[in-house]
Amino acid sequence: MLTREAWFDIFLGILVFGSVATSIAYRTDLFNILLILSACFIWSKSIYRRESTAVSLVIRIWTFSLVIYSLVWFFSLYTTTGSTSQDYEKPAKVLACGFIGYQLGKRQIHWGFLSYGMSLCITFAVIFAVGHEYNRLEYGMNAGTAAYLVSIPVLFSITNLFFNKGVGRVEWVCSIITVIGGLWVLTETQTRGVLVILLCYFLTIIPIKVIIYHKQRSFFSPTTSKLGVLAPLAALVLVAAVVSQTTEFKSRFNIAVAKVENRMESMSHDISRIQQGDLRGSIGTRVALYHVGIEALKSPTFLGEGENSLANLTGYISSMENPQRYEFLKRNIHFHNQYLDLYTKRGVLGFLAFLVYLFAPLLFANSLQRLYLLSAILPLAVGGMIETPFNSSNFVTFYPLYVTFILVAVRPRSAESQFRRPATL
Repeated sequence: MLTREAWFDIFLGILVFGSVATSIAYRTDLFNILLILSACFIWSKSIYRRESTAVSLVIRIWTFSLVIYSLVWFFSLYTTTGSTSQDYEKPAKVLACGFIGYQLGKRQIHWGFLSYGMSLCITFAVIFAVGHEYNRLEYGMNAGTAAYLVSIPVLFSITNLFFNKGVGRVEWVCSIITVIGGLWVLTETQTRGVLVILLCYFLTIIPIKVIIYHKQRSFFSPTTSKLGVLAPLAALVLVAAVVSQTTEFKSRFNIAVAKVENRMESMSHDISRIQQGDLRGSIGTRVALYHVGIEALKSPTFLGEGENSLANLTGYISSMENPQRYEFLKRNIHFHNQYLDLYTKRGVLGFLAFLVYLFAPLLFANSLQRLYLLSAILPLAVGGMIETPFNSSNFVTFYPLYVTFILVAVRPRSAESQFRRPATL
Protein backbone atom coordinates (compact mmCIF):
# COMPACT_ATOMS: atom_id res chain seq x y z
CA MET A 1 0.00 0.00 0.00
CA LEU A 2 1.35 3.43 -0.90
CA THR A 3 2.46 5.64 1.96
CA ARG A 4 1.42 9.25 2.42
CA GLU A 5 4.84 10.34 1.16
CA ALA A 6 4.43 8.25 -1.99
CA TRP A 7 1.00 9.75 -2.69
CA PHE A 8 2.47 13.22 -2.28
CA ASP A 9 5.21 12.33 -4.77
CA ILE A 10 2.52 11.20 -7.22
CA PHE A 11 0.74 14.49 -6.67
CA LEU A 12 3.95 16.42 -7.37
CA GLY A 13 4.57 14.41 -10.53
CA ILE A 14 1.08 15.19 -11.82
CA LEU A 15 1.55 18.88 -11.05
CA VAL A 16 4.94 19.18 -12.73
CA PHE A 17 3.97 17.48 -15.96
CA GLY A 18 0.42 18.74 -15.88
CA SER A 19 1.93 22.21 -15.77
CA VAL A 20 4.25 21.49 -18.67
CA ALA A 21 1.82 19.52 -20.83
CA THR A 22 -1.19 21.79 -20.57
CA SER A 23 0.87 24.91 -21.13
CA ILE A 24 2.34 23.55 -24.36
CA ALA A 25 -1.11 23.39 -25.91
CA TYR A 26 -3.32 25.47 -23.62
CA ARG A 27 -2.55 28.64 -21.71
CA THR A 28 -3.44 27.88 -18.10
CA ASP A 29 -1.77 28.75 -14.81
CA LEU A 30 -3.79 26.37 -12.61
CA PHE A 31 -1.07 23.72 -12.40
CA ASN A 32 1.59 26.41 -11.96
CA ILE A 33 -0.18 27.90 -8.95
CA LEU A 34 -0.71 24.49 -7.36
CA LEU A 35 2.92 23.58 -8.02
CA ILE A 36 4.25 26.72 -6.33
CA LEU A 37 1.92 26.16 -3.36
CA SER A 38 3.18 22.56 -3.06
CA ALA A 39 6.80 23.74 -3.10
CA CYS A 40 5.94 26.22 -0.35
CA PHE A 41 4.34 23.36 1.60
CA ILE A 42 7.53 21.26 1.39
CA TRP A 43 9.57 24.26 2.49
CA SER A 44 7.31 25.16 5.42
CA LYS A 45 7.15 21.53 6.50
CA SER A 46 10.94 21.20 6.58
CA ILE A 47 11.20 24.40 8.65
CA TYR A 48 8.45 23.36 11.06
CA ARG A 49 9.99 19.93 11.67
CA ARG A 50 13.51 21.35 11.48
CA GLU A 51 14.37 18.82 8.83
CA SER A 52 17.68 19.07 7.01
CA THR A 53 16.99 16.99 3.90
CA ALA A 54 20.13 16.62 1.81
CA VAL A 55 20.01 18.24 -1.61
CA SER A 56 22.49 17.00 -4.21
CA LEU A 57 25.32 19.24 -5.39
CA VAL A 58 24.02 19.38 -8.96
CA ILE A 59 20.56 20.52 -7.76
CA ARG A 60 22.12 23.22 -5.57
CA ILE A 61 24.28 24.49 -8.44
CA TRP A 62 21.34 24.33 -10.84
CA THR A 63 18.99 26.29 -8.59
CA PHE A 64 21.76 28.78 -7.79
CA SER A 65 22.26 29.40 -11.53
CA LEU A 66 18.51 30.02 -11.87
CA VAL A 67 18.60 32.59 -9.09
CA ILE A 68 21.64 34.43 -10.50
CA TYR A 69 20.21 34.43 -14.02
CA SER A 70 16.88 35.82 -12.83
CA LEU A 71 18.56 38.54 -10.73
CA VAL A 72 20.63 39.71 -13.73
CA TRP A 73 17.41 39.78 -15.75
CA PHE A 74 15.63 41.78 -13.04
CA PHE A 75 18.44 44.34 -13.00
CA SER A 76 18.43 44.63 -16.81
CA LEU A 77 14.69 45.36 -16.73
CA TYR A 78 15.18 47.88 -13.94
CA THR A 79 17.67 49.83 -16.06
CA THR A 80 15.48 49.67 -19.19
CA THR A 81 13.51 52.82 -19.95
CA GLY A 82 9.83 52.12 -20.39
CA SER A 83 9.76 48.70 -18.72
CA THR A 84 6.48 47.83 -16.99
CA SER A 85 5.50 45.52 -14.15
CA GLN A 86 4.38 42.89 -16.69
CA ASP A 87 7.93 42.67 -18.04
CA TYR A 88 9.08 41.25 -14.70
CA GLU A 89 6.89 38.17 -15.16
CA LYS A 90 9.52 36.09 -16.99
CA PRO A 91 12.45 36.53 -14.57
CA ALA A 92 9.98 36.02 -11.71
CA LYS A 93 9.05 32.66 -13.24
CA VAL A 94 12.74 31.69 -13.46
CA LEU A 95 13.17 32.61 -9.80
CA ALA A 96 10.07 30.58 -8.88
CA CYS A 97 11.46 27.60 -10.83
CA GLY A 98 14.68 27.87 -8.81
CA PHE A 99 12.68 27.68 -5.57
CA ILE A 100 10.57 24.78 -6.88
CA GLY A 101 13.68 22.95 -8.09
CA TYR A 102 15.37 23.18 -4.71
CA GLN A 103 12.25 21.88 -2.95
CA LEU A 104 11.79 19.05 -5.45
CA GLY A 105 15.43 18.14 -4.84
CA LYS A 106 14.40 17.12 -1.31
CA ARG A 107 11.97 14.53 -2.66
CA GLN A 108 12.56 11.06 -4.06
CA ILE A 109 10.55 11.57 -7.23
CA HIS A 110 10.01 8.25 -8.99
CA TRP A 111 11.35 7.52 -12.45
CA GLY A 112 7.95 6.60 -13.82
CA PHE A 113 6.67 10.16 -13.42
CA LEU A 114 9.48 11.37 -15.64
CA SER A 115 9.09 8.75 -18.37
CA TYR A 116 5.29 8.71 -18.50
CA GLY A 117 5.16 12.47 -17.93
CA MET A 118 7.05 13.00 -21.18
CA SER A 119 4.42 10.89 -22.93
CA LEU A 120 1.72 13.02 -21.28
CA CYS A 121 3.28 16.18 -22.71
CA ILE A 122 3.27 14.79 -26.25
CA THR A 123 -0.26 13.41 -25.83
CA PHE A 124 -1.58 16.89 -25.10
CA ALA A 125 0.43 18.33 -27.98
CA VAL A 126 -0.96 15.73 -30.42
CA ILE A 127 -4.55 16.26 -29.23
CA PHE A 128 -4.16 19.99 -29.83
CA ALA A 129 -2.55 19.48 -33.23
CA VAL A 130 -5.22 17.09 -34.51
CA GLY A 131 -8.05 19.52 -33.83
CA HIS A 132 -6.23 22.72 -34.75
CA GLU A 133 -6.66 24.63 -37.99
CA TYR A 134 -3.23 26.03 -38.66
CA ASN A 135 -0.86 27.86 -40.94
CA ARG A 136 2.16 26.92 -38.88
CA LEU A 137 1.30 25.07 -35.69
CA GLU A 138 2.23 27.53 -32.95
CA TYR A 139 0.58 26.36 -29.69
CA GLY A 140 -0.13 29.93 -28.66
CA MET A 141 3.55 30.85 -29.07
CA ASN A 142 6.09 31.25 -31.87
CA ALA A 143 6.17 28.06 -33.98
CA GLY A 144 9.94 27.71 -33.55
CA THR A 145 9.74 28.04 -29.78
CA ALA A 146 6.87 25.55 -29.65
CA ALA A 147 8.93 23.10 -31.71
CA TYR A 148 11.93 23.35 -29.39
CA LEU A 149 9.70 22.81 -26.37
CA VAL A 150 7.99 19.79 -27.94
CA SER A 151 11.32 18.32 -29.08
CA ILE A 152 12.48 17.86 -25.47
CA PRO A 153 10.15 14.93 -24.61
CA VAL A 154 10.78 13.47 -28.08
CA LEU A 155 14.56 13.42 -27.57
CA PHE A 156 14.10 12.20 -23.99
CA SER A 157 12.08 9.21 -25.22
CA ILE A 158 14.69 8.41 -27.88
CA THR A 159 17.34 8.47 -25.15
CA ASN A 160 15.19 6.14 -23.08
CA LEU A 161 14.94 3.69 -25.98
CA PHE A 162 18.66 3.85 -26.71
CA PHE A 163 20.10 3.60 -23.21
CA ASN A 164 17.54 2.29 -20.71
CA LYS A 165 17.95 -1.47 -20.74
CA GLY A 166 15.63 -1.95 -17.79
CA VAL A 167 12.68 -0.31 -19.49
CA GLY A 168 9.41 -2.21 -19.10
CA ARG A 169 7.15 -3.14 -21.97
CA VAL A 170 4.50 -0.51 -21.21
CA GLU A 171 7.12 2.21 -20.81
CA TRP A 172 8.84 1.05 -23.99
CA VAL A 173 5.59 1.28 -25.95
CA CYS A 174 4.84 4.72 -24.45
CA SER A 175 8.28 5.92 -25.52
CA ILE A 176 7.75 4.68 -29.07
CA ILE A 177 4.36 6.39 -29.24
CA THR A 178 5.89 9.58 -27.86
CA VAL A 179 8.58 9.58 -30.54
CA ILE A 180 6.13 8.90 -33.40
CA GLY A 181 3.53 11.41 -32.17
CA GLY A 182 6.17 14.00 -31.31
CA LEU A 183 7.90 13.81 -34.67
CA TRP A 184 4.55 14.28 -36.40
CA VAL A 185 3.81 17.34 -34.26
CA LEU A 186 7.24 18.75 -35.09
CA THR A 187 6.53 18.43 -38.82
CA GLU A 188 3.31 20.39 -38.26
CA THR A 189 5.31 23.34 -36.86
CA GLN A 190 7.35 23.41 -40.12
CA THR A 191 10.40 24.58 -38.20
CA ARG A 192 13.69 24.01 -40.02
CA GLY A 193 15.73 24.36 -36.85
CA VAL A 194 14.35 21.04 -35.59
CA LEU A 195 16.28 19.23 -38.33
CA VAL A 196 19.51 20.80 -37.09
CA ILE A 197 18.68 19.80 -33.51
CA LEU A 198 17.95 16.19 -34.50
CA LEU A 199 21.17 16.01 -36.51
CA CYS A 200 23.26 17.32 -33.60
CA TYR A 201 21.49 14.99 -31.20
CA PHE A 202 22.20 11.83 -33.20
CA LEU A 203 25.77 12.92 -33.91
CA THR A 204 26.17 13.12 -30.13
CA ILE A 205 24.44 9.98 -28.89
CA ILE A 206 25.45 7.50 -31.60
CA PRO A 207 29.18 7.62 -30.67
CA ILE A 208 28.17 7.29 -27.00
CA LYS A 209 26.04 4.25 -27.85
CA VAL A 210 28.89 2.67 -29.79
CA ILE A 211 31.27 3.14 -26.86
CA ILE A 212 28.80 1.62 -24.41
CA TYR A 213 28.10 -1.26 -26.79
CA HIS A 214 31.77 -2.15 -27.03
CA LYS A 215 32.03 -2.05 -23.24
CA GLN A 216 28.99 -4.23 -22.62
CA ARG A 217 28.93 -6.27 -25.86
CA SER A 218 25.14 -6.33 -25.89
CA PHE A 219 22.37 -3.96 -26.80
CA PHE A 220 19.93 -5.88 -24.63
CA SER A 221 20.05 -6.96 -21.02
CA PRO A 222 20.39 -10.77 -20.65
CA THR A 223 17.15 -10.76 -18.69
CA THR A 224 15.23 -8.91 -21.41
CA SER A 225 13.13 -11.05 -23.71
CA LYS A 226 13.78 -10.14 -27.32
CA LEU A 227 10.27 -11.28 -28.13
CA GLY A 228 8.98 -8.87 -25.50
CA VAL A 229 10.88 -6.07 -27.22
CA LEU A 230 9.99 -6.94 -30.80
CA ALA A 231 6.29 -7.67 -30.22
CA PRO A 232 5.36 -4.12 -29.16
CA LEU A 233 7.46 -2.75 -32.03
CA ALA A 234 5.62 -4.95 -34.53
CA ALA A 235 2.29 -3.86 -33.06
CA LEU A 236 3.24 -0.19 -33.33
CA VAL A 237 4.41 -0.60 -36.91
CA LEU A 238 1.04 -2.20 -37.71
CA VAL A 239 -0.86 0.64 -36.00
CA ALA A 240 1.24 3.25 -37.80
CA ALA A 241 0.59 1.52 -41.12
CA VAL A 242 -3.18 1.53 -40.51
CA VAL A 243 -3.23 5.17 -39.39
CA SER A 244 -1.18 6.23 -42.40
CA GLN A 245 -3.94 4.95 -44.69
CA THR A 246 -6.70 7.06 -43.16
CA THR A 247 -8.08 9.98 -45.14
CA GLU A 248 -7.35 12.48 -42.34
CA PHE A 249 -3.69 11.47 -42.12
CA LYS A 250 -3.19 11.54 -45.88
CA SER A 251 -4.82 14.96 -46.13
CA ARG A 252 -2.70 16.53 -43.39
CA PHE A 253 0.45 14.80 -44.63
CA ASN A 254 -0.07 16.16 -48.16
CA ILE A 255 -0.67 19.66 -46.79
CA ALA A 256 2.51 19.45 -44.68
CA VAL A 257 4.57 18.21 -47.67
CA ALA A 258 3.21 21.02 -49.87
CA LYS A 259 4.10 23.63 -47.27
CA VAL A 260 7.60 22.19 -46.82
CA GLU A 261 8.07 22.37 -50.60
CA ASN A 262 6.91 25.99 -50.57
CA ARG A 263 9.38 26.82 -47.81
CA MET A 264 12.21 25.12 -49.70
CA GLU A 265 11.31 27.14 -52.79
CA SER A 266 11.24 30.28 -50.67
CA MET A 267 14.69 29.44 -49.29
CA SER A 268 16.05 29.07 -52.82
CA HIS A 269 14.59 32.46 -53.73
CA ASP A 270 16.10 34.03 -50.58
CA ILE A 271 19.56 32.68 -51.44
CA SER A 272 19.29 34.17 -54.95
CA ARG A 273 18.39 37.57 -53.44
CA ILE A 274 21.36 37.40 -51.06
CA GLN A 275 23.71 36.66 -53.97
CA GLN A 276 22.39 39.83 -55.62
CA GLY A 277 23.08 41.85 -52.48
CA ASP A 278 19.47 42.03 -51.26
CA LEU A 279 19.25 40.94 -47.63
CA ARG A 280 15.47 41.09 -47.39
CA GLY A 281 13.74 37.75 -46.96
CA SER A 282 13.77 35.03 -44.29
CA ILE A 283 17.39 33.91 -44.69
CA GLY A 284 18.68 37.33 -45.74
CA THR A 285 17.18 38.91 -42.62
CA ARG A 286 19.12 36.48 -40.45
CA VAL A 287 22.33 37.23 -42.34
CA ALA A 288 21.74 40.96 -41.86
CA LEU A 289 21.04 40.45 -38.16
CA TYR A 290 24.32 38.56 -37.80
CA HIS A 291 26.11 41.49 -39.44
CA VAL A 292 24.60 43.80 -36.83
CA GLY A 293 25.40 41.27 -34.11
CA ILE A 294 29.08 41.29 -35.09
CA GLU A 295 28.98 45.06 -34.77
CA ALA A 296 27.55 44.63 -31.27
CA LEU A 297 30.34 42.21 -30.33
CA LYS A 298 32.89 44.89 -31.15
CA SER A 299 31.58 47.12 -28.35
CA PRO A 300 31.00 44.87 -25.32
CA THR A 301 29.31 46.17 -22.17
CA PHE A 302 29.36 44.61 -18.72
CA LEU A 303 25.63 45.01 -17.98
CA GLY A 304 24.23 45.34 -21.51
CA GLU A 305 22.05 47.90 -23.22
CA GLY A 306 18.73 46.95 -21.60
CA GLU A 307 15.75 44.87 -22.71
CA ASN A 308 14.48 47.20 -25.46
CA SER A 309 15.52 45.24 -28.56
CA LEU A 310 14.40 47.92 -31.00
CA ALA A 311 16.46 50.60 -29.26
CA ASN A 312 19.47 48.27 -29.22
CA LEU A 313 19.12 47.41 -32.92
CA THR A 314 18.69 51.06 -33.85
CA GLY A 315 21.87 52.00 -32.01
CA TYR A 316 23.97 49.28 -33.59
CA ILE A 317 22.58 49.93 -37.09
CA SER A 318 23.40 53.64 -36.87
CA SER A 319 27.05 52.82 -36.13
CA MET A 320 27.50 50.59 -39.21
CA GLU A 321 29.15 51.71 -42.46
CA ASN A 322 26.03 51.38 -44.61
CA PRO A 323 23.16 51.86 -42.12
CA GLN A 324 20.37 52.33 -44.70
CA ARG A 325 20.97 48.79 -45.94
CA TYR A 326 19.85 47.48 -42.56
CA GLU A 327 16.98 49.84 -41.81
CA PHE A 328 14.40 47.14 -42.60
CA LEU A 329 15.66 45.17 -39.57
CA LYS A 330 13.95 47.61 -37.22
CA ARG A 331 10.73 45.67 -37.65
CA ASN A 332 12.38 42.73 -35.85
CA ILE A 333 12.13 42.38 -32.09
CA HIS A 334 15.22 40.22 -31.59
CA PHE A 335 18.38 38.93 -33.28
CA HIS A 336 17.01 35.48 -34.20
CA ASN A 337 19.89 34.27 -32.05
CA GLN A 338 19.53 33.67 -28.32
CA TYR A 339 23.21 34.30 -27.58
CA LEU A 340 23.38 37.63 -29.42
CA ASP A 341 20.03 38.66 -28.01
CA LEU A 342 21.15 38.12 -24.42
CA TYR A 343 24.61 39.58 -25.02
CA THR A 344 23.20 42.86 -26.29
CA LYS A 345 20.49 43.08 -23.62
CA ARG A 346 22.40 41.99 -20.51
CA GLY A 347 26.01 42.37 -21.46
CA VAL A 348 28.95 40.13 -20.60
CA LEU A 349 27.58 39.40 -17.11
CA GLY A 350 24.20 38.30 -18.41
CA PHE A 351 25.79 36.25 -21.19
CA LEU A 352 28.05 34.40 -18.72
CA ALA A 353 25.07 33.85 -16.40
CA PHE A 354 23.19 32.29 -19.31
CA LEU A 355 26.09 29.96 -20.17
CA VAL A 356 26.26 28.77 -16.56
CA TYR A 357 22.49 28.36 -16.52
CA LEU A 358 22.64 26.33 -19.73
CA PHE A 359 25.67 24.09 -19.22
CA ALA A 360 26.23 23.79 -15.44
CA PRO A 361 23.89 20.78 -15.10
CA LEU A 362 25.97 18.87 -17.68
CA LEU A 363 29.19 19.59 -15.80
CA PHE A 364 28.01 18.48 -12.36
CA ALA A 365 25.51 15.71 -13.18
CA ASN A 366 26.39 12.03 -13.20
CA SER A 367 26.99 10.23 -16.50
CA LEU A 368 23.44 8.88 -16.78
CA GLN A 369 21.86 12.26 -16.03
CA ARG A 370 24.03 13.81 -18.75
CA LEU A 371 22.53 11.50 -21.36
CA TYR A 372 19.00 12.58 -20.50
CA LEU A 373 19.98 16.22 -19.99
CA LEU A 374 21.11 16.36 -23.61
CA SER A 375 17.46 15.97 -24.62
CA ALA A 376 16.62 19.22 -22.82
CA ILE A 377 19.80 21.24 -23.34
CA LEU A 378 20.40 20.59 -27.05
CA PRO A 379 17.13 22.18 -28.25
CA LEU A 380 18.06 25.37 -26.41
CA ALA A 381 21.81 25.30 -27.10
CA VAL A 382 21.42 24.55 -30.83
CA GLY A 383 18.03 26.17 -31.41
CA GLY A 384 19.32 29.27 -29.67
CA MET A 385 21.67 29.85 -32.59
CA ILE A 386 18.77 30.46 -34.98
CA GLU A 387 15.90 31.47 -32.67
CA THR A 388 15.22 33.04 -29.28
CA PRO A 389 13.25 30.44 -27.28
CA PHE A 390 13.70 32.39 -24.06
CA ASN A 391 11.63 35.23 -25.42
CA SER A 392 8.63 32.95 -24.84
CA SER A 393 7.06 32.93 -21.39
CA ASN A 394 6.20 29.24 -21.88
CA PHE A 395 9.79 28.22 -22.58
CA VAL A 396 11.08 30.37 -19.71
CA THR A 397 8.95 28.38 -17.29
CA PHE A 398 9.00 24.86 -18.61
CA TYR A 399 12.58 24.42 -19.72
CA PRO A 400 13.77 24.74 -16.08
CA LEU A 401 11.07 22.28 -14.97
CA TYR A 402 12.20 19.72 -17.55
CA VAL A 403 15.82 20.00 -16.40
CA THR A 404 14.88 19.95 -12.71
CA PHE A 405 12.79 16.81 -13.04
CA ILE A 406 15.60 15.02 -14.91
CA LEU A 407 18.07 15.94 -12.17
CA VAL A 408 15.66 14.84 -9.44
CA ALA A 409 14.33 11.61 -10.95
CA VAL A 410 17.38 10.13 -12.72
CA ARG A 411 19.25 8.48 -9.86
CA PRO A 412 21.35 5.40 -10.74
CA ARG A 413 21.82 3.02 -7.83
CA SER A 414 25.50 2.45 -8.58
CA ALA A 415 28.14 3.03 -11.21
CA GLU A 416 27.52 -0.47 -12.61
CA SER A 417 23.80 0.21 -13.14
CA GLN A 418 24.11 3.61 -14.74
CA PHE A 419 23.23 2.29 -18.18
CA ARG A 420 20.72 -0.31 -17.05
CA ARG A 421 17.96 1.33 -15.07
CA PRO A 422 17.78 5.03 -14.17
CA ALA A 423 15.75 4.47 -11.02
CA THR A 424 13.28 2.14 -9.42
CA LEU A 425 9.65 2.59 -8.54
